[in-house]
Amino acid sequence: MQEITIHLLRQKPQYKSTVANWLFKEFARPNETLSFFESLVENGICGQDLPCFFVAETSTHIPVGTVALCRADLLTRQDIAPWLALLYVDPEFRNHKVGTQLQNALLLYAKQKGFSQVYLYTTLINYYEKNDWHPIGSGIECDGTVVKLYQKETEI
Repeated sequence: MQEITIHLLRQKPQYKSTVANWLFKEFARPNETLSFFESLVENGICGQDLPCFFVAETSTHIPVGTVALCRADLLTRQDIAPWLALLYVDPEFRNHKVGTQLQNALLLYAKQKGFSQVYLYTTLINYYEKNDWHPIGSGIECDGTVVKLYQKETEI
């Protein structure tokens, strides 16, 4: 397995299109377009603290994953922030701890920006628990889907 490094996507802008395409294919709902995800990525690398995208890259300079730190992710829970969102790892690199490395880089960044905890929501079962995320209840998506809420301290 190749060594993986994590970068701010703004430091690797050549991967913007790749990241937007991954997110569109993995997360798009009906009526969401590729241009929506391209705009999301573009506005996530403009130099502000949030939102902020990260990209995982192999030692041979191949992008293999991404994650974002956002002000808001679940519209019904605007009372908590920031959020880990849009975690994606290329299928060929799954089960090699790339997702864990992306999460750790995001948590370190959040800590450096003064955040003591980060939240996420998911429908996945037993994935985030492996990385010590703590369930804090449930939330509801705009389509009525019930999701699990998690929180993690930025001390890693």
